[in-house]
Amino acid sequence: MWALIRRNRALRRIALYQLLGALQAGTFGLLFNLYLLALGRKEDLIGFLASATTLALSCAALVAGRLVQRWGLRRMLTLGFLLASLSLLGQALSTAGPQLLCFAILAGFGYAMTQSLQMPLLAEYVASEDRATAAALVSAIATLSTTFGTLMGGLLPEFLGRTGLDLVMRDRIALVVAVGIGLFGLIPLLRLEQGASPIPQTYSAAIGTSQDDEMRSRVRRLVRQYAGATALISLGAGAFLPFVNVYLARLGARPGEIGGLLSAVGATGAILGLLAPTLGRRFGRERLSVLARVAPILPALALMASPTIPLVVLTYATRNIGAGMTWPIEASILNDRVHPRARAGAFGLRTAAWNIAWALSSAISGQLIVRGGYNWPLVILVASTALGGLVLSLVLRPTPQEREARARRASAGV
Repeated sequence: MWALIRRNRALRRIALYQLLGALQAGTFGLLFNLYLLALGRKEDLIGFLASATTLALSCAALVAGRLVQRWGLRRMLTLGFLLASLSLLGQALSTAGPQLLCFAILAGFGYAMTQSLQMPLLAEYVASEDRATAAALVSAIATLSTTFGTLMGGLLPEFLGRTGLDLVMRDRIALVVAVGIGLFGLIPLLRLEQGASPIPQTYSAAIGTSQDDEMRSRVRRLVRQYAGATALISLGAGAFLPFVNVYLARLGARPGEIGGLLSAVGATGAILGLLAPTLGRRFGRERLSVLARVAPILPALALMASPTIPLVVLTYATRNIGAGMTWPIEASILNDRVHPRARAGAFGLRTAAWNIAWALSSAISGQLIVRGGYNWPLVILVASTALGGLVLSLVLRPTPQEREARARRASAGV
């Protein structure tokens, strides 16, 4: 794994970009909702802003493939990251609802590029046989960086509070610092050289453009079904995750404690994420993906019966650690089964499905929390995760060609 990143300079630059971007995301993600609470806002506005961001993200993700075909993969990813960062800066400096909403929408447009094009970018610079390992490595680096950002997001406001700043101002300064750190991620992106792919920068939004009719139909069906499973799982995640830090605060946890607890989860997830390719080869990557995705069901049921800080953290941990382990595996499967020209469109559709479901779920969940408490998002999490896991198990089944290849490797002792 480390030999791969040593010999691949482009992968090192992608990893550095992920590290800085995730540091920004971790710090901002922890603090922004607490900043809104300091402004006197409630969960209904928090859910509405999250919904607006993800809805904008979804719309832009649907055209990501066409934009890449016209302007180039690296250029669109760079512009998307810049737009998202500047929009976060606008949110940090805003107090009025309309301003917050406007910047939330712009951030969604930027996130559409960073989320949809991350795995196609990796596929362009890493050979096919190394992609699962590279995806796990980059994901683990991003998770560790998010973890450190979460910890920093908890500690920085407390440090700034010692200077006599009020609650709103200290949170605002911490958010601006987070954005400034993340902007350094533009440097490795701008230094990426031409990709090694035989067809660089020419992805098509049309699934399977150069494949035969039967293959195009099979790939389209795979992508649509995977997007459907993704949407179901996202309904549960969107109902619960945007409110975890607020839920912990409602239960009496301080920002520093929240940052410490969530950063411990991130560190654990990064370690297990590095093991995902090995575990996938040992137990079957499809089986591992499904089991990790449905893991949050049991702790969520326990949390409904006993709302305590440890159970909130456990539910959050099983969901995020499982997702961190399985996303590189699922991305590798999609990269393997989809023609290179179709990858940007395929990942764009997956991103759109995830975020449309997230937007709907977070908006509804925020209203339900204000009116009926935190058991409502847990009900959504349990039901949608169970159904999404079932659909995912059908979608990720090995193809006949994959089963045949595995049988040949097994007979050869590989």
